[in-house]
Amino acid sequence: MAKAEGVALNQFINVAVAEKLAAMRMASYIAVRARNADIPAALEILRRAGAGNPPMEGDELPADVRLDERLRVRIEARRQFSIEQPLEVFQDTEEGEALISLMIPAGKLVFADPDYWRGIQWNGIEIVKLSLGSRWFCARREDFLRCSHSFSVEERELEAIPA
Repeated sequence: MAKAEGVALNQFINVAVAEKLAAMRMASYIAVRARNADIPAALEILRRAGAGNPPMEGDELPADVRLDERLRVRIEARRQFSIEQPLEVFQDTEEGEALISLMIPAGKLVFADPDYWRGIQWNGIEIVKLSLGSRWFCARREDFLRCSHSFSVEERELEAIPA
């Protein structure tokens, strides 16, 4: 994984430990907050929130924000794929902007959810959005499905065990 992320093993381990500790602290924090919560009062506040109030000045979205009903939710790619053949990808740009093509070499690991993106068109092509490290790219759906292999955690763990 460190090699796939392009970082030193020690750095990868340090980040992994820090992330785990942060998750454990957050879980503890949430548990304490949950014990002190007044659920009926919170539900009442949520029920009343905005009821009968017209939109106020400042509620509108900025003019440069485009909404696509299908893309309103935060996208979180949950399945890991191994790139088996070099894959042409495009930097994530606005619709209609010039495409910036890059290649992801074979052997890289990416996260994607091709089922979510079924039928989504971007710049005239059906795409899959994928992440490589912290960077997001778009790939032609047919190319992504041809060049990648999805695998489960169990498969990854088996591959990591020396023969």
